Amino acid sequence: WFAQHPNPDLRKEMADRLRFDADDEFLEKRSILARLVDDPDAGVRASAVGGLSAYNDDSAMVDDLARRSLGDPSPEVQAACLSALTLAHHHGFGELVFSTFQQHLGNQHVKVRKELAESLHWLPTDPRMAGLVHALLSDPSVEVRRAMAWQGINMSEHPELRELFMRACDDPDEEVAQDALKGMGRLLGFDQAAQFYRHRLAARNTESTAWGVYYGVCNDLEEPAARTLMQELTRSHFADVARAARDSLESE
Repeated sequence: WFAQHPNPDLRKEMADRLRFDADDEFLEKRSILARLVDDPDAGVRASAVGGLSAYNDDSAMVDDLARRSLGDPSPEVQAACLSALTLAHHHGFGELVFSTFQQHLGNQHVKVRKELAESLHWLPTDPRMAGLVHALLSDPSVEVRRAMAWQGINMSEHPELRELFMRACDDPDEEVAQDALKGMGRLLGFDQAAQFYRHRLAARNTESTAWGVYYGVCNDLEEPAARTLMQELTRSHFADVARAARDSLESE
């Protein structure tokens, strides 16, 4: 009844509740979501796609999500489809996932390209990964570049990407550069990263750089090189950074 209600807000809420609250034994869950994914309202369709992500081990479902990502006119639905596809590689659909992601690099919608950037860290090592990351770190949208730069912190299992993220630390946008800095500790390993961070602080002595270094080491103070660098930050001439560094060390 709710899934057929004339108010799209209620239909969307029903899709969300099916996704997050419905018991797996509720046999009608998939069939109701499958009807809602063709709803005239884009928000309802996107929520239904999110619910159908639970079936990303099914070949027909994965194929349908890939087609919808390319055919639905709504960027919200396209992004939801990409999110739903992200973990399908665990079920043998890696080729389709990478192919679909590559096709969306030229998507006109920032929301969709940002979803790509936020999803890549879930994918396995693949020769195509570097091309995807490079394209997103070079995206004309600052929002997309920042989303990709931030994910460096989650991509330590992809050492082949280090150079790309190192170059992103030179992005003309300070927020992108700062977010790229945050991941260098884990991407490079903290001994090597400490040298890199000191070089950055000397070459680009801004408060944004100092914060990037701070966030790059603050969650890994059990690492001797990270702890030493944090101690150095307590002497930063940027007062807020120095105060945060002292607080981090004292809370250990």
